Amino acid sequence: MDGKRIRIGVIGAGGIANSVHLPSLRDIEHVDLAAICDLRLDKAQAAAQTFGAGRTRAYWDMYEMLDKETLDGVLVLVEPDRLFRAAKDVMMKGLPVLMEKP
Repeated sequence: MDGKRIRIGVIGAGGIANSVHLPSLRDIEHVDLAAICDLRLDKAQAAAQTFGAGRTRAYWDMYEMLDKETLDGVLVLVEPDRLFRAAKDVMMKGLPVLMEKP
């Protein structure tokens, strides 16, 4: 790796994000959790504080996050009935998406 930091955004701050994805991102050497978004801003803020080392911005609106942040990729961790729209809109911004739900 050339020393470049990879800036990741996360949409969804629920149970699977907090128990699996966010701890994993925190432990990857060249990854910065740049921003996290949840419809409940308090959940996004709590996750940002826990996993972001004081550098992570919290949002309740994913479109604001996508407009304001310079990201290299986004984890979309939302309910299955909202997954398609969120993933599609992130990809329309030209960003890679990781999602694991159907």
